Amino acid sequence: MTRAIREYATARPTGVPIEDYDLLQALRAAVQALRVHPGFAWEAEILHTPEDVENAWLKLDEVLAATGGKLPAMWVNFTFDLEDQTAADFAAIEQQFGLVLLGMEIRPAKEPKP
Repeated sequence: MTRAIREYATARPTGVPIEDYDLLQALRAAVQALRVHPGFAWEAEILHTPEDVENAWLKLDEVLAATGGKLPAMWVNFTFDLEDQTAADFAAIEQQFGLVLLGMEIRPAKEPKP
């Protein structure tokens, strides 16, 4: 199956640990409410410093452009099979959490070994 990877950033985190925890829990609840297929995976992380951004293998200038120049930021990754889901399936979550797309990668299905 062809896989899609969508990465986002949002400036919603406040830097207050309990508030950021609540934000991650709200995101988890929203993801769980989706009708996702078995090939779906996701992760999210609060990025407090430029070093956090770099340690997440992201480009600082792209994250800052997506967040209006603000840190902390939340990074979100959705990975899914294109045969089962489309980017449109995530539109409500993108809007609810102010997710700005950093990029999307398509990975074609691997050829089976003979």
